[in-house]
Amino acid sequence: MPADSRDHDVLLALLPIASVPAMSAWLGGAERDRLAAIASGPRRAQFLAGHVLARQLAVEFAGGEPPDWHFHVDAAQRRELVGPGGRRLCLSLSHSHDQVAAAVAERPIGVDLELSPEPRDWADLARRLFSPATAAWVLGEGEPGRGRRFREAWALLESQAKRSGEGVQRAAFRRLDLLPCAAGDAEALAWAVGEGSLALAGWRGMRVRALELAAAPPAGWEFLG
Repeated sequence: MPADSRDHDVLLALLPIASVPAMSAWLGGAERDRLAAIASGPRRAQFLAGHVLARQLAVEFAGGEPPDWHFHVDAAQRRELVGPGGRRLCLSLSHSHDQVAAAVAERPIGVDLELSPEPRDWADLARRLFSPATAAWVLGEGEPGRGRRFREAWALLESQAKRSGEGVQRAAFRRLDLLPCAAGDAEALAWAVGEGSLALAGWRGMRVRALELAAAPPAGWEFLG
């Protein structure tokens, strides 16, 4: 699709892993080596689904055929897909349980999916891992929904870590405050997925085409710190 005819800057998808075709032939040699080295069957399925879905999104976003797109890691340790004519797309992937999420764009992005149903001491975790302001948001409405709010906060912070290329750094999480804002003004968006959350970090004003997501609008967020 020509860039000047798109109505979106980011293409985002969330799918069951089982629904993504297991097209290992689309992978490059290094990816196939990594896949072969993964002993766990579920982990292999996660890896393959993410790398296949990424190529499907690249084709939808910029054209070509899935095998034309090759994985690359840039100087800031962010993932990219390099396609026909050297076209580069920024890429982010996340897996949780039986679901896989992926996003592509022409600017750095980060995606994180948090679906774990395991009960935890959310109050203790929030106070230890998040800034005081973010912890207060997680805890402020009482016990009901606290686990979902914790997962949303974690997904937002991890998506930002992926966007920056810095990776998960607990000290950075404690410095960043999450500030709610209108979705149109947000540098990050979060969708409720059951009791979990899918988060996308990008830039203010980004236009997102979200595939296979619930009709409910996403929440908008900014990072301060």
